[in-house]
Amino acid sequence: MKKGYKAEVWERDFNRCRFCGSKGSKKNPLQIHHIIPKSKGGANTLKNCMLICSNCHRTIHAVKKRLCKRRRELER
Repeated sequence: MKKGYKAEVWERDFNRCRFCGSKGSKKNPLQIHHIIPKSKGGANTLKNCMLICSNCHRTIHAVKKRLCKRRRELER
């Protein structure tokens, strides 16, 4: 039976956050992050996904949001 992409991501990333190395916890669980969001056409593939803890996941999206806002301001 072929493994799904999620199981492959967990295995490849050694069950740890790719950014901080955390093994995750009840308060800070590990999650699959899509590098190119599914809403922007990103695929559910090993190449497009990484395992990260929820704290790092929040940070990534907060920084991305600020960068997009700043880019819009500069384009005006």
